[in-house]
Amino acid sequence: LKTIVIQTDYEDAGTAIMFATAGAAVVVPGAALKDSAQADGKSKLWVIGQDEFNQLEAKFKRLYIIDIAFDVDERYQFIAKRPTKDVIQAIGESKDSPFKVSDMMIKNMVVAGNMEALDDGVVYSHVIKQLTGIVKDGKALFTKA
Repeated sequence: LKTIVIQTDYEDAGTAIMFATAGAAVVVPGAALKDSAQADGKSKLWVIGQDEFNQLEAKFKRLYIIDIAFDVDERYQFIAKRPTKDVIQAIGESKDSPFKVSDMMIKNMVVAGNMEALDDGVVYSHVIKQLTGIVKDGKALFTKA
């Protein structure tokens, strides 16, 4: 598993985005980066065990690990799958209702994680931003086809 780390500014907080060739994407504030990776460079799963992750990966193929860390004591992790063509189409048809689109992305893409934390508007908005990036990548592929 090969990991590439890109440092970027994200809403006035240094953010590191780690893309693993296995399809995982991890987003954490730069200060928390050292805590989000193991010694071998792989993303550290802490919301679910490796066996459960492997089962989800066998079922959904490509998974995204989304880490959101505001500080050392406030961290959340979500596991998301790629959207299906039907989900992308439904999102496109509902573009005039952002809350409906956000709800659709959460319900159809997040397969594990700190689900109760999604009641916090700040956590919810960070997850939606990451899911939106995944959906945009999918839409780009459909528009090129």
